[in-house]
Amino acid sequence: MQRTQRVAERLPEFYRSWDPDSVIYKLVDAFARSLNEQQQDIFRIARTHWVETAHHADLDALGAIFDLERVHGESDVDYRRRVKNGVQQFRGGGTRESVISMIAAFLRVRRDQVGLEENPPMPLSVSRTARGDTEWELGSMSVDDATPKVEITIDDESEKIVNPTLSVKETGAWMRFRGTVLHGQRLTIDGGHAELDGKDVTDQLELNGTPALLRLGSTWDFHEELSSLVGSFDHAAFDGSVFQKPVPTVRVKFEWTARQPCTFDVTVPYHALEKSGTSPEEVEALLSVIRAQGIRATLRVKE
Repeated sequence: MQRTQRVAERLPEFYRSWDPDSVIYKLVDAFARSLNEQQQDIFRIARTHWVETAHHADLDALGAIFDLERVHGESDVDYRRRVKNGVQQFRGGGTRESVISMIAAFLRVRRDQVGLEENPPMPLSVSRTARGDTEWELGSMSVDDATPKVEITIDDESEKIVNPTLSVKETGAWMRFRGTVLHGQRLTIDGGHAELDGKDVTDQLELNGTPALLRLGSTWDFHEELSSLVGSFDHAAFDGSVFQKPVPTVRVKFEWTARQPCTFDVTVPYHALEKSGTSPEEVEALLSVIRAQGIRATLRVKE
């Protein structure tokens, strides 16, 4: 009615558009009602684009923008709350708080039931071989420097090494075992403690600083007393051939715990997945969306 009156007021008075019984008024009223219906349609379309007023499939479409799918049996009220929370947390840019909040909302659990560990630890081991003096390039592959556990063994049978030494060029730190390691024996150096086949030989260990695997990479030198390994020359009477005892092949194994760069672990309780009817794959798909570019996210489920 208001729209009809606004249109009628703009017509000349002698048209009698102000008279509800006139033909012109009825024509204007029919036109105005059509405009009202079109406007209501526009309003209805607009409401489907708002999380607060969308329902059913329209709400599902809004949630799909942020890869938030409706959980089986989830009502519009619960799903709308989760989508609204997801939209807010999506703006967090993959921060710690936004990840925890989104996972908690997705599974409908308290935030303190979702655990997140940045740069989770991972055991690493690397083996290198040496013959005499040898040099290797080796880094910690971690966000921090790492002090490795070192194991030294001999590959060649009937051989031995004397006074093996490992040093780091960048820091000048070194470790030396004052003694002999035979084939079949295992020398283990862990921090300031040394064992030879399980026997404590720490009193034979010499340290200068703490040899560490550096985060930015480090150069490790292996040295052994070659004078104790090289055999004496044996001159034959017939052709003067010379025989020399070979330098043994030494295997050095480094073991350490690295804190993985650009990585975080999310831990969720199993009962939360079961109660919400959500699979681990669905949670992993959500993590792939909210994590920052270049960051690896891993889901762990605890009983």
